[in-house]
Amino acid sequence: MSGILNSKRLLKTLASTPDEENRRARVMSELTRHAHEIKDELNQSVSQKARSMEIKKEFLEQGLPEPNSEEIADLIIEVDQKAEQLIDQQEDRSEPSRSEYDSAKLALDNFKSIHDRPEDPVVDDSNIYHYAIIAAILLGETAINAVYFGQANERGLIGGTLEALAFAFLNVAVATLCGSAFKMKNHIRETIAIWGWVILAAFLMFTLFYNLGVGHYRSALASILNDPNSFGLVEATQEGWKNFTSSPFGVGDTSSITLVIMGYLIAVVSFIKALRYEDQYPGYAEVGRRLNLAKEQLRSKRDSNLKNLDDIYRHGKMGLTTLQMEVNKPIEEFRMTLLELATTYGQLDPLTQERQEGFIRDAREFTNKLDNLIFTQPNDGWPLMEVAAREIKPTNPPEKPDTEAAEKLLQERDEQKAEYDQKVSEARTNLENDKTARRRKIGDIWQI
Repeated sequence: MSGILNSKRLLKTLASTPDEENRRARVMSELTRHAHEIKDELNQSVSQKARSMEIKKEFLEQGLPEPNSEEIADLIIEVDQKAEQLIDQQEDRSEPSRSEYDSAKLALDNFKSIHDRPEDPVVDDSNIYHYAIIAAILLGETAINAVYFGQANERGLIGGTLEALAFAFLNVAVATLCGSAFKMKNHIRETIAIWGWVILAAFLMFTLFYNLGVGHYRSALASILNDPNSFGLVEATQEGWKNFTSSPFGVGDTSSITLVIMGYLIAVVSFIKALRYEDQYPGYAEVGRRLNLAKEQLRSKRDSNLKNLDDIYRHGKMGLTTLQMEVNKPIEEFRMTLLELATTYGQLDPLTQERQEGFIRDAREFTNKLDNLIFTQPNDGWPLMEVAAREIKPTNPPEKPDTEAAEKLLQERDEQKAEYDQKVSEARTNLENDKTARRRKIGDIWQI
């Protein structure tokens, strides 16, 4: 009771009041005072709920907007215009790429006809792997040769590595170029085919004598390394050339001989790698690569335009979803407000009953503590409690709200929303069908 009904305080007063009627009047006064306090609290709660009900009724009186199906049609028209504009731009934009593709295709057909090549060319669209292998061969030869040159170089392994890189680069570069040029042996014209064999012979001769010369240079460098009066590279070059011209195959030491053999083998490997790269017919891969690039350009632009078209229709579908949400949101807010209004009104009677029952509990506890100063029988106090309890009720309770018109309007809007959702569903289907047809049209424009 939190001190609202203070039985101890009242006991002192009752003890000094001999008349039973006066004691009953004092108890009734105390109960009535407490009942009025509870009634004031009840009126305050009811007033807050009444204000909340008024706000909800004002919201419901504003009504609900009718779904506008024309917004769907306007959105479809906007999507259609954007998609059609994109299609109209395709013809002009595709002309340069289409012209290059037709030219590359014609060049390939002519090449096939002139050179009697019925099969398609073998083309490596990405030559990174090929050149990576060539670079690995170059680095491998450099690493191997650096060990041998480092043994005969005054700057040790660092100087040997620089010399090895220079010699290996020329060795691998010549072998790679000759391997590619050797494809001329497959040319339909015999005069050009003969040049392929001439290049092979030149490669074999160059590689042999070049690596022998490198071996002689290495031997000469080793022999003069410890001579304090030598000029290093200059004298080694002169001495190596002298030995090479007098006896080409007379490479002096084992390390130099190994260097010659390794250089020759690496040159042959580089030659074979270049020979087997792409198509074996000279010039055929270049013609095929041009056609592949033209195809890739057409394919890339086609895919880009298809993505742009998909974006147009994706935004269109998102727009339909937004329209649905804009229609659904006020209807659901209206429905929720209507439900909250009925719920708030339904809480008034239970609230009053709760306050009355609370008062009865407080009063029972209060009177039980007064011992037998007032009542000789346990239930003698109930009439007093009931009289006081009847005073606990709202002074100005709100009337039951009339929601018939709002419920009818909500039902009408629900039916209209169902029709609206059906139109949105049909619009989605139409957008998807239009997108499919236009994707096919773009594919035809950029057809390979």
